[in-house]
Amino acid sequence: MEFEIYQVDAFTNELFAGNPAAIVPLDSWLSDKLMQQIAAENNLSETAFYIEEGLGYHIRWFTPTKEVKLCGHATLATAFVIELKGGFKSKEISFNSKSGILKVEKNNDEFVLDFPKSSVTKTENFSWIKECFGVEAVSVFQCDLDILIVLKNESIIKSVKPDLVKLKSVKTRGVIVTAQGDNTDFVSRFFGPAAGIDEDPVTGSAHTALAPYWGGVLGKKILNAKQVSERGGVLTCEVLENRVKISGKAKLYLKGVIQLN
Repeated sequence: MEFEIYQVDAFTNELFAGNPAAIVPLDSWLSDKLMQQIAAENNLSETAFYIEEGLGYHIRWFTPTKEVKLCGHATLATAFVIELKGGFKSKEISFNSKSGILKVEKNNDEFVLDFPKSSVTKTENFSWIKECFGVEAVSVFQCDLDILIVLKNESIIKSVKPDLVKLKSVKTRGVIVTAQGDNTDFVSRFFGPAAGIDEDPVTGSAHTALAPYWGGVLGKKILNAKQVSERGGVLTCEVLENRVKISGKAKLYLKGVIQLN
């Protein structure tokens, strides 16, 4: 068996920046086990598989260790591949997914993700935060997928070095740390060792919680964001009543063939 595979850097217009995702177009689903093995072999934070379904597509996302409900950068990268293959028949395409219908619009050289807005509920400051991150949190929030920790400023976000072994025991997909940005509305980093991702370079789905939170704090509907990982990435977010639109660019790194004998 042979399958096409693409590797795309998402939320960037430069190679070797943003968040790389592997994209595997399929005619029909492979077994869950085989898709997980491919994702583990790729060893990227996400591998997305998609098939055509009706007038749109069905998408699934796998980290090296598990399938997840939602991934932003791999969805953006998938839309990029679909456009590359001539699949955009109009300005917008839709994906069926474990998080419902997700729409992606092409706006010049950007892709605009239309994702469900995450709940953001303030909670008590967990004792493990100081143990894992070595810093005091300003406030802590439970979101649909992740835990959101607000820290004092951008410099702390950039310098924080979590204990990933301790963090792996926290029962959540990932932990987001964030602060108001020096030159952007907000900055963030994302750690998900429990999902097989020590640090994710740019996490689109995390912004379904980040954008509503900072939109409320800053009184803005449209926000400029930067994920200040080593690779880094930039996003524009628009907060709607029940949805969040997340915009970014993408760059093709490679196209190849998976060979399964």
